[in-house]
Amino acid sequence: MVIARTKLVIEDPFIRFDPYYIVMNYRGPKPERFYARLSELIPLVYGVDRGQVQERTFKWDNVGDTQKFDVFWEISKPLDRFTYFRMSVELTGNSTKGEGGARVRLFGTLRTEYPQDTLWQRSIFYEMIRMFWHTIFYKTQRLKYLHEGRALIRNMETEIKKAFEEFRVG
Repeated sequence: MVIARTKLVIEDPFIRFDPYYIVMNYRGPKPERFYARLSELIPLVYGVDRGQVQERTFKWDNVGDTQKFDVFWEISKPLDRFTYFRMSVELTGNSTKGEGGARVRLFGTLRTEYPQDTLWQRSIFYEMIRMFWHTIFYKTQRLKYLHEGRALIRNMETEIKKAFEEFRVG
């Protein structure tokens, strides 16, 4: 991730079609267990340290026998000097007397950020060199990163579906 005041950002979502996220729904016993499972799966599947996973939203309401929860994780995985994965996992649901439902949404993008802080980085010559380098050399690498990101999202989807089946049976 480039730390810059001004930057050129190129962003591609991993999911090609609108909506740009995957939605999975669960109905069955104890959907609140997905919080712990997702907390384990995110660093494992995405291959990041726990420090690269930010829990942006955490709402958990207990009213009588009913639990409502809403959790949002954001994951940042650096790939090189300019490019990183930005992925998110959202868990929402409710449970009454041990039965209920949960919804998991997965979203991810590949972001490339070119800093434009200095006078040289804002010049037309630098932009021409950057465009040439990006088009001729870096485009292939970005496509590899894009395929890797899509595979990570699909792997996470597969693991969540396995957890759905495990929780329905167990």
